[in-house]
Amino acid sequence: MTLSGLVGSVIMTDEVGNGPAEIREVDRTLHEKMSRFFRGERSGFVEVGPDKYFLPKKYEEDAMKLHSFRPRPDDTWIVTFPRSGTTLTQELIWLISTGLDFEGARATPLYERFPFIEFSTTVCDDMKKQLLTEAGDDTARSTALAEACVPAFEILERAESPRFIKTHLPFSLLPQDLLQSGAKVIYIARNPKDVAVSYFHLHKFFRTLDFKGDFNQFWDFFENDHVLWAPYWSHIKEGWQSRSNPNVCFLFYEDITKDLRGAIKVISHFLGKDISPEGTEKLLSHLNIKNFRSNSSVNFDPLRELGFLQGDSRLFIREGKTDGSRDYYSSELSKRVEKWVEENIKQISGFQFPKMLNQSG
Repeated sequence: MTLSGLVGSVIMTDEVGNGPAEIREVDRTLHEKMSRFFRGERSGFVEVGPDKYFLPKKYEEDAMKLHSFRPRPDDTWIVTFPRSGTTLTQELIWLISTGLDFEGARATPLYERFPFIEFSTTVCDDMKKQLLTEAGDDTARSTALAEACVPAFEILERAESPRFIKTHLPFSLLPQDLLQSGAKVIYIARNPKDVAVSYFHLHKFFRTLDFKGDFNQFWDFFENDHVLWAPYWSHIKEGWQSRSNPNVCFLFYEDITKDLRGAIKVISHFLGKDISPEGTEKLLSHLNIKNFRSNSSVNFDPLRELGFLQGDSRLFIREGKTDGSRDYYSSELSKRVEKWVEENIKQISGFQFPKMLNQSG
């Protein structure tokens, strides 16, 4: 692996010159501003590639390993911008793929069944040290913390097939042969107004993010592509443009929640699985929002015990609604958001959110 470029900018390549795009540290002024609001990420931030994907500085360490990770033809990947219905769809995919193993789903946390491949890049060294210090003489907790911080791609490389892999990275930063590997990839898109509200709560939920500000301030960062895995529109565009690949299933979260029974049918067909009418009813009950919110295996309870989550935080699974964000947007902010959506959606040929096709506002 080689590093080249100007100060504050690196290009990571392997021995034959293949690698992810240029990685640049954000300028000092932005870094200082981010540090005041995002207290959990203490190592800084980088912008990656021509679209300037916004990622933790620790991404630099793992960029080449993530880019050269070897997909397998029997892998199943879920690719989303954060808070786009990822958790619900992960659980649905896993249960369909395992022949409705509800017992296994309840017994094992979702993040272990469906590893988040770049999770280790989101835990800066300073935060890891703090969590270990808080663990004190609790050897079991310290050991569990160390295991949680092992890069998921290392665990996945040793894992038996079939593997289930979650990522928030856009296609351009994923293994370059993913879409030709035979792996099944499901991309979920969700309207940005709901994404932003849910993402705001996530930043209050995880100590590794620890946002200190109100929603209007968070929206400023979101709109200006200064939240992790942004730009939102570039991410969506990459997913949309990959939808014609036979190994990609592009879905809208709005469609999934509106017709979960139909989504079960679509995803089952894409994965080559048959679900009986009885099995479908069991899935619908398991994924019902009331049951889902009380399911400890999808609510990151083990991470709470390790100190990753705020002590007074709500459940990881919130309302599960579409268009449930109205209370967060003043009339003035709504107009600003609608203009932003209108301007950006024009840049993605043929793209519209389901709700926007049928309703205004």
